[in-house]
Amino acid sequence: MNGIFGGWGFNGLYRWTSGFPFSVFAGNGWSTNFELPGSSIVRGPKLKTGVFFDSSGNPVFKDPQSITCACVPATAGNTNFRATYPGEAGQRNNFRGPGFFAIDAGIPKVWKVGEQKNLRFAWEVFNVTNSVRFDAAGSLIGQSLVSITGFGIFNTELTQPRVMQYSLCFAF
Repeated sequence: MNGIFGGWGFNGLYRWTSGFPFSVFAGNGWSTNFELPGSSIVRGPKLKTGVFFDSSGNPVFKDPQSITCACVPATAGNTNFRATYPGEAGQRNNFRGPGFFAIDAGIPKVWKVGEQKNLRFAWEVFNVTNSVRFDAAGSLIGQSLVSITGFGIFNTELTQPRVMQYSLCFAF
């Protein structure tokens, strides 16, 4: 009976984090020096970030088509962002990407073989729910507010898909 019903175990780990902060660059040159471009300045209400889906099922920021920019500092108008003026550093890390949660779990079984020998079998699953964390800052690489073709569309992930592993250990 102990060989079938005894020696079982269960372990698990739960992680829940907020999203990483990121900035949006104006993409129109270097306002502070010759190495670092300035971050854009948000005008009006802050845009909603998180995981939303467009009509094709792609994860995006909320309504990326409505994003407009006054990329020349002299132009104002009704825009979401403006470029930095010479000498301004812009607003850094004023957006947050989507958060993440993950569950890792394992089920081990131990059989006693004699007095000092054990046989241990374990099945472990990492990212049980197969959750995805999209890289909000990575979706802005190569994108600027000058040409908003793919702005706000998540194209990279920060997590690995579900992974399972089995192990068998004989201790003597």
